[in-house]
Amino acid sequence: MTKFEMSEDQPAGPPAMTLEHAAFPHLTSIEWQALHRLAAVSGEVVVMSLLSSATPDQQRLAIQEFLDRELAEAKRRVSTPSHAFKNNAVKMETSSYSGTGPDRLPLNRWFREIEIAIASRLIEAPSAKAIQSDLRLAFEPPQDESRVRATFFALKQGKMSMHDYVQNTRHLVTKPIDMASQGHVFVFGMREGMTRYCLTRAEPATLEAAFALALREDYVVASSYARRMPAEVPSSGPEPMEIDAIEASQHQQSSS
Repeated sequence: MTKFEMSEDQPAGPPAMTLEHAAFPHLTSIEWQALHRLAAVSGEVVVMSLLSSATPDQQRLAIQEFLDRELAEAKRRVSTPSHAFKNNAVKMETSSYSGTGPDRLPLNRWFREIEIAIASRLIEAPSAKAIQSDLRLAFEPPQDESRVRATFFALKQGKMSMHDYVQNTRHLVTKPIDMASQGHVFVFGMREGMTRYCLTRAEPATLEAAFALALREDYVVASSYARRMPAEVPSSGPEPMEIDAIEASQHQQSSS
């Protein structure tokens, strides 16, 4: 039998009351269970006051409002779940930065290597920007960015292969250089030929698009040159005789 009882720690007052479900036949079992949950939230005094002084319609209305609040709270918890943030360590192999010596790796180039490694793993590193800022203050000499920009703008392919030229450009490019200048320097630093002509006509929007197009066109041009090389076809005429070998053989036979 389900009942409500005043707990002993309630303030002194009227004698303790015991309320049983049988005394309220107008309330369903679901509504009676809702009253138990309401008592756990608001206290037994509130529930006993509701059952002893309110009319049946008022009781059912109060219970319905409590059920509506429970449903709204449950929907809110489902729609906004709390995610437990977890930092997963990812091991990536990149070149180390010494920070000293004449042969040290330029800081911008090292940052570029780290960014490429992070992008290749499709992960986000919001703290990387703050770390880069601290490293610039600690290791970057004055006007280092200007020197790197000057090296980039003087970039030429020369005798480098297209793949090496692309990798060298990737290392030298820095964020402050706008995208149009990056593409212009890369294209017009290439050796004159069909690959450079194709990139000039295509006008790629990004530097990575220019890299992909340059590597593809360089492969096509190299393949076309390979197909043009004629294979040595043996002539259909009689093969020349080896006179020296024949005479030596005849001389050996006559001497024997």
